[in-house]
Amino acid sequence: MDGETLDRLLMDRALGGLSPDVEALLAAYLERTPTAATRAGDYIAAADAARRVLRGDQPAALPPFPAIRLHQVAEARRRLRLVRQVAGLAAALVLGVGLGAGLFRAQAPSGGTVVSVGVEHQFAAADERPGAGDFWSAARLYERVRHMRQTSSARLIWDSAASRPRVGGES
Repeated sequence: MDGETLDRLLMDRALGGLSPDVEALLAAYLERTPTAATRAGDYIAAADAARRVLRGDQPAALPPFPAIRLHQVAEARRRLRLVRQVAGLAAALVLGVGLGAGLFRAQAPSGGTVVSVGVEHQFAAADERPGAGDFWSAARLYERVRHMRQTSSARLIWDSAASRPRVGGES
C-alpha cells in the first residue's frame, strides 16, 4: 500500500468515517506493519485532541456588540439636547412673561399730581370716575381715558423731518 492511500485511510479511521469491512482490512494491515500502526496512533491522538478542544461543555458567549453601546450613547446625547432645548424655551417663556408683566403693568396713579417735562398733569381718583363699577363696559374705558387726559399740556409741533420741532400753544 502506498503512503498517500494509507494516510487517507488512517485519517478516515481516526475520524470514524470507514465502513466496517474497510476497518477490518485496515486493522489486519496495521497488525502486520508496526510503522503504520505508529502512524495510526498519531492520527488517533490528533483526532482525540481536536475533539476535546472543539467539544466544550458550554458554548463560548460573545461579548455584546459595541454598536449597541454606541447607539445608547447617541440616544443619551439626543435626550440631553432635547432637555436643553426645552429648558431654554421654558426659561425664555418665564423671562418673557416676567418682563411683560413688569413692563406693561398699568401704573395709573390713584389721584394726585404727576410732573413730566416741567408740565403738571392732573388725574382723577379711581373712585371719582363715573362708571368705575362697570368693569367690562366700553363706556367705562372711554370715561377712564377722558378723565386721565392731561388738563394742561405743552404741544410739540413738527412739520417735517427736515425742520426742527417747536413748542406750540396750550391745547
